[in-house]
Amino acid sequence: FGLGLIFAYKVLIPSALKFFLEYGANVVDPLWSFEQYFEFFSFIAFTCGLGFQIPIIQVVLCITNIIKPSALLSSWRYVILGSTILAAVLTPTVDPLTQL
Repeated sequence: FGLGLIFAYKVLIPSALKFFLEYGANVVDPLWSFEQYFEFFSFIAFTCGLGFQIPIIQVVLCITNIIKPSALLSSWRYVILGSTILAAVLTPTVDPLTQL
């Protein structure tokens, strides 16, 4: 979890803030309150921390024999398909090229 927080703090949050501040700088003045910044920072950091837990959860499930490693290997195509469909539904664009 800690590595996810560090990754969010060092990589994702600076690049996301740079994008948000430069993308619409000519159109809108970027005025963020402390509450909005803290909410953005907390959301990105927490979701990155959770995302970094997925491999650990997979290893624990395999070690405890709840899921067999062969089952993970045989279902990877379905996981990729499901992730792509979920990303297509959750993203705000209708452009299929952004999925590539």
